Amino acid sequence: MSGPRAKRFPSDELWLEGDLWEPSADAPWPVVLYNHGSDRELPDRGVVAEVFTSRGFAFFQPHRRGHGRSEGPYILALLEAARAVGEDEWARVLVQQLEAQLSDQLAALACLRGLPNADPHRAVVMGSSFGGIQTLLAAEVEELWAAIAFAPAAMTWAKAPPLRERLMRAARNARAPLMLLQAENDFDLTPTSALAQELERVGKPHQRVIYPAVGVGHMDGHTFVTHPDVWTDDVFAFLDRHVGAARP
Repeated sequence: MSGPRAKRFPSDELWLEGDLWEPSADAPWPVVLYNHGSDRELPDRGVVAEVFTSRGFAFFQPHRRGHGRSEGPYILALLEAARAVGEDEWARVLVQQLEAQLSDQLAALACLRGLPNADPHRAVVMGSSFGGIQTLLAAEVEELWAAIAFAPAAMTWAKAPPLRERLMRAARNARAPLMLLQAENDFDLTPTSALAQELERVGKPHQRVIYPAVGVGHMDGHTFVTHPDVWTDDVFAFLDRHVGAARP
């Protein structure tokens, strides 16, 4: 697989960057938008991209505001300043900034769907950690083939009631089939349990998968998206079950 090419796109008043991996398959391509986590400098996601490009998908990792090569304030710096005011302010700013970054994600999705070789009706959104949260937010407002959320809110659920409420609302209103994935040694398994229960209650298509521990610590479990051998078969089985959602 060749490396990614840079892609630039606007969001609000900002110019953002992203990394696009293109398949060698014939067009039109199904597309995956990958939502990164909270790191300012973004790790290479070529291993994850290869899972999809080898199956004919284009794979796009946009850099949300303040991350990687993109303009804008960095969310963890804003949260640090908010925490100096108090925990309630920290939780409020957390939701506010995740909503602002949803604008970035949706702008990136429009950019991805607008590629000349893309099939805009076969779009998947996925992500891990803060990117898992973004995936849930996108599933509430976008018609998607599926939304694949790894470890959403596992480090923030217990201490941010406004975020819990926001994600439960996203689950209730989901417009896309939702897959929720965690490893057993993640920081907190409550988020996917609560979200799956809410999805079941309102009759939305979903699947929750808890894998055996990956690595040795909580952070290893939290970042297991970097181990495609663990989840690839399950993700593509989920996509196969919901392929009808990908048709116009």
